[in-house]
Amino acid sequence: MFKGQVDFATRIIDAHVSFPLFSSASPLPGVESLELACTSGDGLVATVQIARTASAEAGIALAKDALELALSRVAYFCGAVIESARLTGSQFEPIDPAHGYRLLAGTGRIELTGYPPRIVRGVSTDTLKGQLESPAAPADTNYGQLRSARLSVGPVEEFMHLYAILLGLLGDSQPKVDAFIRLIEPGVQQSASPIRAAASETVYTRLRNELAHKRAGVSIESTKVEMAAELGGIRRIVCQAIARYS
Repeated sequence: MFKGQVDFATRIIDAHVSFPLFSSASPLPGVESLELACTSGDGLVATVQIARTASAEAGIALAKDALELALSRVAYFCGAVIESARLTGSQFEPIDPAHGYRLLAGTGRIELTGYPPRIVRGVSTDTLKGQLESPAAPADTNYGQLRSARLSVGPVEEFMHLYAILLGLLGDSQPKVDAFIRLIEPGVQQSASPIRAAASETVYTRLRNELAHKRAGVSIESTKVEMAAELGGIRRIVCQAIARYS
């Protein structure tokens, strides 16, 4: 058996936050601790301490899982877009004296990255620590889905992914999705549903259906422009849905 540490780096793309180095426990067994810091530009660095693993390869895989879980939580609670972590180094040593005491050093990497000046928002490490040390829960899957949606290649893909999260949380029912949207955003724009008589649909459901189904008189290009304009709203709604139904 072995113990060791694995180092990572990643980027926070659009929500310019900053927090000093802090240490946190992980809900994953076998992980002793993880350290995170985001102190310059949008670069985030992390070190995961592995308490016990069968091999260096298994330790790196466990460290990656622990960090991705942590990053999805940070992304949700900070309203940030965080890329997948990149391995920058690792080292392991046996904890069984029968193996002898030798260091198993992994490959290190050097990354040079420049960032333009920007306003950065500080985040409380106490708040983050509390969130990261919470036991694993069903919400973690939704945090990961939200993070994946925010990493979409464009606004249309992100919009459709976000709406899919709402459907997953609300029983795959558009009427339930719209009822929740009206609860969170009472003044939401609405229009008559061309499918359900005497029913209305919110702007988010209309846009989703205009892209997913053939509708007479609809310009797909206009739909895409509207989706980009409504991204902020549907992001807020999805975050509320995750908090309520996870």
